[in-house]
Amino acid sequence: MSEFNPGEFMVEPTIENFNSLRKDNLVTLAKHLGLEVRSTFRKREVYDLIKEHFVKEKTFEQSVFMEQSINTVENTQISEDSEISEKDRQWQREHEKVLWEREREKREWERERIEKEREFRLREQELELRKLELEVQAKGQNLRVNSGQKFDVTKHVRMVPPFQEREVDQYFLHFEKIATNCEWPKDSWTMLLQSVLVGKAREIFSQLSVELSANYDT
Repeated sequence: MSEFNPGEFMVEPTIENFNSLRKDNLVTLAKHLGLEVRSTFRKREVYDLIKEHFVKEKTFEQSVFMEQSINTVENTQISEDSEISEKDRQWQREHEKVLWEREREKREWERERIEKEREFRLREQELELRKLELEVQAKGQNLRVNSGQKFDVTKHVRMVPPFQEREVDQYFLHFEKIATNCEWPKDSWTMLLQSVLVGKAREIFSQLSVELSANYDT
């Protein structure tokens, strides 16, 4: 970069070139214009000192600096707005991330709750099925016990009334009443009867087949 020449700058000064000068260039220009510049001056102070000189000498109109000031303010505002917008976007992203995380945790909690409820229902169903199985087993055992207790004909044959050949119909009615009251199983009635049959009745019974002789209704 070539060294700044204040003389060349003043030949055809422009506000754009003036605004683009660095502090050391401004100090050099101020000294060239015969302005007193202290070493403690900041860039803005040197800039304002030269600006007042330009306005006084009518190098630039005051309005030019006013427009420049407005543009600077607008640019600054735009920059600030951009910074604020970026902060807003950053906050929005962080906020959305928090919301997403909360939603994820909520879904996870809901999934665990549903899973626990499902396991609980399955456990209840298993217990209910086990209960039914035990009930069926208990009933089956009772049935086997009852079915295993065979009817002992010899213990009840003495209660069978003597056979009456002359009053056969009345005898069978009397026998059926006794059998019913004593809760004798019907498939044992013929065995009880044959123990008391005599005469022609025994002869007829002995001629029956095994299947027919076991059926009382026959």
